Amino acid sequence: MSMRKMQRYSFFGVAMLALSSSLSLADSPVGERADRLVVEQTRVADQYDRFKKNITDLADFLRQTDPERAEVLEKAVEQMNRGDALERFTQVIDLLGQDALLISDVDEIRSSQEALETELQTLLALLLTENRQSQNQSEKQKIARYLKEIGRMIRMQKAVQAETERGSRPEDLVPQQAKLEKQAQSLAEKMKSGKRPVKKSDGEKATKPSDESEKESPPRGDPPSPDGNSKQAGKKSGNDAEDAETEKPSPQQAIEQARKQMRSAIENLKQAKKDNALKKQFAAIAALEKAKAELARILRQLREEEIERVLALLEARFRKILGLQKRVYEQTVTLDQTIQKKRDRSFEIEASRLSGKQSKIVGLIDATLVLFRNEGSAVALPEAALQLREDMELVMVRLDRAETGTLTQQIMEDILESLEEIIGAIEQSQQEQKQRKQASGQGQAGNSDPPLVDMLAELKMIRSLQWRVNRRTARYQEVVLAGRTPRKNLIPELKKLSDRQARIEKISRDIVLENNR
Repeated sequence: MSMRKMQRYSFFGVAMLALSSSLSLADSPVGERADRLVVEQTRVADQYDRFKKNITDLADFLRQTDPERAEVLEKAVEQMNRGDALERFTQVIDLLGQDALLISDVDEIRSSQEALETELQTLLALLLTENRQSQNQSEKQKIARYLKEIGRMIRMQKAVQAETERGSRPEDLVPQQAKLEKQAQSLAEKMKSGKRPVKKSDGEKATKPSDESEKESPPRGDPPSPDGNSKQAGKKSGNDAEDAETEKPSPQQAIEQARKQMRSAIENLKQAKKDNALKKQFAAIAALEKAKAELARILRQLREEEIERVLALLEARFRKILGLQKRVYEQTVTLDQTIQKKRDRSFEIEASRLSGKQSKIVGLIDATLVLFRNEGSAVALPEAALQLREDMELVMVRLDRAETGTLTQQIMEDILESLEEIIGAIEQSQQEQKQRKQASGQGQAGNSDPPLVDMLAELKMIRSLQWRVNRRTARYQEVVLAGRTPRKNLIPELKKLSDRQARIEKISRDIVLENNR
C-alpha cells in the first residue's frame, strides 16, 4: 500500500468501520439467518484489526519524516489498545453464533454495537485533529496576505489624502480614489468567500455568520472571526452609546466601512468639497487600521494555538526520551559492574543490545528535530536536541565496542542533564504561553508572531551548551593524561566537539542579529 493510500485509509477508513458496525445488524431483521450475520460481523472485526495494523505501520513509517502526523496515529493506536472494541466484536459474534437468539440477546447485541459505534466515532475525531492543524496553517497564510494588502491600501490612501490636502485637481484624485475603492471591494469579497469559523480564546463563546450590514456588528466584548463572523451570545448593555464605543467590527465589516468612506470621498471630490473629502479619507484610513488590528489579533491567536500544540508535543516526546534514556543508563551502570575477567562474549552481546536500544532513542530525536525545523523560530533548543543526538550516537558507538566505563557513563549523564533542562525550558515556555493567553483575553496587545521560546530561555540554553563543551573538554584531557584511552582514539570526538563550539557561536550570533525572527 502506498503512503498516500495509507494516509487516506487511516483518516477515513475508521468512518467506514463505524458505518459497517452500525449497519451490520441494525437494518437486519431478527429472523435473518444467524450464519450470515456472523459472517458480516466477523468481516467488520477483521477490517478493524487490519485497520489497527495499518495505522501502526503508518505511524512507524512517518515517525522521522512527519512526526506530528505520526504522533496523532500513535495516540489513535493507544486509544484502540485502551478500548474494548475487539472484545465487543467477539462478544457480538459469539451471541450471533448461538443456536437460538433470545430477545435479551438481541438487546445485548444492539447495545454492544452502539458502544462500538461510539468508540469508533471517538477514534475518528482523534484522527481528524490533524485537519485543524492544517487549517490553522492555511488560515495564517491567508491572514498574512490580507494584512499585506491592507497595509498597501493604507499607504496608498494616505498618499491620496496628502494630495487632497495639497489641493491637487479633483480630476486627478478621483481615479486614484476610485482605484482604491475597487481594491477595498475586491478584498471584502475575498474575505467573504473565504469564511471559516476560527477557534476562540478562553472565555469567548460560539460564533455565527454575520451579514455585511454595519447594523449587525458584533456585540461588545466578543471579538469576531477574521472573515466576518460575530458573537451570538453575551449580555446586552442598556447604554447604547457605551455599546457603540466598545463594538469591534469584523475585518470584513471594517473593510466594507472603508470602502463606503472611499465612495463618499469620491462624490465629495467630484463636487469639489475638499474638506468633506478629507474627512471621509481619514475615516477610510481609520477603518482600514481597525481591520488590520483585528486581523493581527486573530493571527496572534492562531500562532498562540500553534505554539501551545507544538510545546505539548515536544514535552511529551522529550519525557518519553528521558524515560528510555534513564533505563539505558541504569542498565549500562549495572553491566559495567561486571568484573574484568568475566567480560566474555555474553558481556559484549549485552552491550550491543544496549547499543541497539540507544539507536532507537536516536530515531526519536530525529523526529523531534523535524518538529523544530518545521516550527522555525527557536535556535538554541534545536541545537540542544542536535547535540543530544550526537552524544547518543557517541554512546551507541561506545556501547557497540563494549565500552561501558566512566567516560561512557559521563556522556550519558550529560544526556540526562540536557534532557531535563530542555523539558524545564519547555515547561517554562508553556507557563509563559498561558500568561500571554490571559493577557490577550484581557485585551492587551501582544506580538502577532511570538516565538516558541523567548530570548531569555534561549540564552540560558546557550549557557548550558557552552558549559557542557567546557566540561567535556576537561574530561577528555583527564582521560588522555591518565592514559585510559589513546589520544588517537579521541581525535574524532575532539573534532566533533570543535564543530559543536562553532555551532554555539553561530546560534549566539543569530539570536543577537535576530536571524531566527
